[in-house]
Amino acid sequence: MLVGVTALIFFVLRALPGNPVVLLTQGDPGITQAQIRHIEDNYGLNKPLLVQYGTFIWHALQGNFGVSYLTKEPVMSSIGAQAGATVELTAAAVVLTGVIGIGGGLLAAMFRDTWVDSSLRVLSLFGSAMPLFWTGVLLILVFSFTWRLFPSSGSGTFSELVLPAFSLALAGSGLLVRLVRNSMLDVMGQEFVTALRAKGLPEYQVLVRHVLRNALVPAVTVLGVQIGALLAGAVVTETVFTRQGLGSMLVQAVQNKDYPTVQALVLIIATVYVIVNILVDISYAYLDPRVRTTLTK
Repeated sequence: MLVGVTALIFFVLRALPGNPVVLLTQGDPGITQAQIRHIEDNYGLNKPLLVQYGTFIWHALQGNFGVSYLTKEPVMSSIGAQAGATVELTAAAVVLTGVIGIGGGLLAAMFRDTWVDSSLRVLSLFGSAMPLFWTGVLLILVFSFTWRLFPSSGSGTFSELVLPAFSLALAGSGLLVRLVRNSMLDVMGQEFVTALRAKGLPEYQVLVRHVLRNALVPAVTVLGVQIGALLAGAVVTETVFTRQGLGSMLVQAVQNKDYPTVQALVLIIATVYVIVNILVDISYAYLDPRVRTTLTK
């Protein structure tokens, strides 16, 4: 997957219109062809694409993504300075997605076919259907301009984190609510649940300790996939809420044809996505004893 991502982003970037030399020369109209050739030679832009790709892969394996065309600083230094804000936003959104999605699915299953269930399903549908930029603008309009509860932009404080994190979480939690609800209803129809109730266990204990745990395996899978979506969604969210972070950094790099920065950011996001999905696979053994039994045979 990582090899495919590097190849895709490398060749797609170079297929886009525009010339990074314009950025490197700051659009100087008086630059000569000799100077342009010198810059292209300096940054390896005049070499065949396959040679450039091989050089990029070799350097990337050593953790070297080159120098940003925009800031003239090492790419990893710039990313390190901005990563904290995006990690903070994504972590908050993941927690909110899990709380809203799993909690909402649990309530919908407990109050099946009631107004609670219907309301949660309708709200989850709206959350999944609304684009991130529209959700962000709507939250700003209501909670920043109308009620003035939270700031509409900025990063660094808890109050500035609430609206962006909630905006990101709404989209992912909508799918999670429906999945947890359906998984719980499926598990509730199994024989071991009837046996637990026959033993006299309280309904809450049956649902939370036994039914929910069995229903969490598909939910954890979706939550792991959602982390990748949340990282991608940070690009839109950080732009809407004027936050610092890797998302806004990526938008600026794409607009300016800053090849090294775009390549590094996309590869880092893809790597995080792969690692999270590996951890999700490992978590199955803890959530479902049957998986643990299969692995030990």
